[in-house]
Amino acid sequence: MNRSDSIFRNTAFIFIAKIIDLAAALAGFILVARYLGVDGLGRYSFVMAFVSVFGLVVNLGIDHIIIRESASSRQRLPVIIGAAIKLKVYLLMIMAPLLMGGLALFGLDAELKAGILLFAAALIVFREMFTIPAQAVFLGCERLEYRTITTFAFQLIRTGGIAVVLIKGEGLLAVFCAIIAADIVQAVWTVILVNRHFTKPDFKVSSAEVRCFFKQALPIGLAYGFTTAFLQLDILMIKGMRGDYENGLFASAYRVVSTLILVVVPMIWVLLPHLTRTFNENRERLKSEGQLYLKFIAAAMFPAAILISVHADWLLTTAFGKEYAQAGTALTIAAPVLGLRAVSYLFDLTLTAAKKQVIVAVGAGIALTSKFILAMILIPTMGFLGAAWANLGADIISFTAVFILVRRHVVKYNLWISLNRPIAAGILTLGVSWLLRSDPVIGIPAGLLVFIVSMIAFGAFDRHEKDIIFSLLKRSGAKFVGKIS
Repeated sequence: MNRSDSIFRNTAFIFIAKIIDLAAALAGFILVARYLGVDGLGRYSFVMAFVSVFGLVVNLGIDHIIIRESASSRQRLPVIIGAAIKLKVYLLMIMAPLLMGGLALFGLDAELKAGILLFAAALIVFREMFTIPAQAVFLGCERLEYRTITTFAFQLIRTGGIAVVLIKGEGLLAVFCAIIAADIVQAVWTVILVNRHFTKPDFKVSSAEVRCFFKQALPIGLAYGFTTAFLQLDILMIKGMRGDYENGLFASAYRVVSTLILVVVPMIWVLLPHLTRTFNENRERLKSEGQLYLKFIAAAMFPAAILISVHADWLLTTAFGKEYAQAGTALTIAAPVLGLRAVSYLFDLTLTAAKKQVIVAVGAGIALTSKFILAMILIPTMGFLGAAWANLGADIISFTAVFILVRRHVVKYNLWISLNRPIAAGILTLGVSWLLRSDPVIGIPAGLLVFIVSMIAFGAFDRHEKDIIFSLLKRSGAKFVGKIS
């Protein structure tokens, strides 16, 4: 299978998986918002944010190293998995007392404490220890059909369980019981698939192997930790400064954006094995390939950011109810983050492929520091709207910093060549969408159509890029027809 076929195949599978993730995550969020109200949504979001921050200790970006190393050497897969899991066990032993100390420090009520413990078991024990390493193996070995299958089962159980407990009138704790049940099923299934179809982990790896893995993962782990804290910081700060109600309003807006980010980012992961090979084989080609990827990412995310921003009020009131109408302005402010974050993530992958993980951590640290400073200034005076402005400002600073770092240390990407036509198409889309903002049912598809037509009219993809796309589609179509016949 050549490179373009591999990228298409893996992107297709992870796209399906992420669409399932997106639909299920939003469905669960909407159910909580409608049945538990604004205050309940604020409490639910706080639990998820609190646990996610502690979960980053166990994650440490280890999945990125599994993907990179398994793509480079399949023969070492048992050692790679064994070292990764042993390292996670050590990190779990460090994290557990930190989590308990955090519970005591924050002085939370009994319901929030119990919810945090349940979600910590789901996220940190079952997902981080078993599911995420297995999914990294699926991606590193380019067999993402397994990811799609297990994701579907997980989200079906999770969303169905949340719906059942809420319809029956149960509260927050029952919701997290449904989540942990789904995580157990997914963890068991992914481990079985890895053992049957790939390899059994070698847990007899030496301490030197684990230390080596730790040294490689630490910079990525710091970057991932900064990024996770970046995504959750607002929820924690608004909870402390403004209370559950404003937390719920902000969560209804920003969770739409952050959920889309968490769905889109793993879709871009499929490029890491290919960026790694290109960097190792032909560094001069890295620039042309990376700029093509940038163009595709922009073409996917720019119209999404524009349409969400223009139709924010309608999206929130339709999904969550009229009591969330106040959050429309926050979603309008935060929506451009989608485009900035997606493009920035390709820069992070380029640095990872070049084994410049320390620089990724520096960029993420700049983003987190910027956001904390802006949030401390804006949230006390502007509330949840201040948090939205802090997000946008920090993302602009982060985007600029990471772009400068990747140009200086790896490859001189030319953003103007990659993004000028998508930006021009986006400006036209914004104008049409704004004129049709009173009728989203017409405005959203019209905006998408304008963006697609504009990209074609502006010649966004040159002849060579079109040949790659058409050849890819032709081969994929022929394979599909052949399988049917």
